[in-house]
Amino acid sequence: MGMREEGLVIRVLGAAYDVQGPDGMVRCVLRGRLRRQTDGPQRPVIGDRVEFERVAPQEGAIVAILPRRTALVRREPLDPHKAHVIAANLDQIVAVFAAVPEPDRFQIDRYLAVTEANGLPAILCLNKIDLVEDLSSFQESFKEYEALGYPVLFTSAITGAGLDRLRERLQGKITAFIGPSGVGKSSLLNALQPGLALKIGSINPRTGMGRHTTTRSEL
Repeated sequence: MGMREEGLVIRVLGAAYDVQGPDGMVRCVLRGRLRRQTDGPQRPVIGDRVEFERVAPQEGAIVAILPRRTALVRREPLDPHKAHVIAANLDQIVAVFAAVPEPDRFQIDRYLAVTEANGLPAILCLNKIDLVEDLSSFQESFKEYEALGYPVLFTSAITGAGLDRLRERLQGKITAFIGPSGVGKSSLLNALQPGLALKIGSINPRTGMGRHTTTRSEL
């Protein structure tokens, strides 16, 4: 048995995990009982602190998941006792919605309820404000969420509006972006960190919504 090292899971690529170790990135696979666990809480996710053993200079095997400080959990609608851990050790959630067409408040409430159920602070982000005709009235209509204690940000990945405020909120915190398909999550992340080069979907001219394209898990 090799010496155990501690690292942070920053990327999940199918059965492989990129772990930020003490001296750089290590591509890891699962070992033992972790490999036999196909789902559930014992499967490493983004943000997990893990212990791994080297099998080569940049390759290793994850042997243990360290206790999680927080977890973002998705429960099965038909079986609430069955849950999938999406990410671990998060500090906050950014719930992203497109400003046009104007988002359904019930859908916003559902996403915010998920963050509350997981005990995670949430930021409400209304993206694509460059498409809004009466921005002042639009912003005023979301005052109710601020009154409930949710920070509300209005952004545009196209014009850069609101990105500085969003960056300030992200500074020094591990954050997950959630939201419906096509609201511009990939565009926002690309604008915040251009090196990501996330794929951006086309817009449906009938609905004004984009296709879901953010398929990889990365910290």
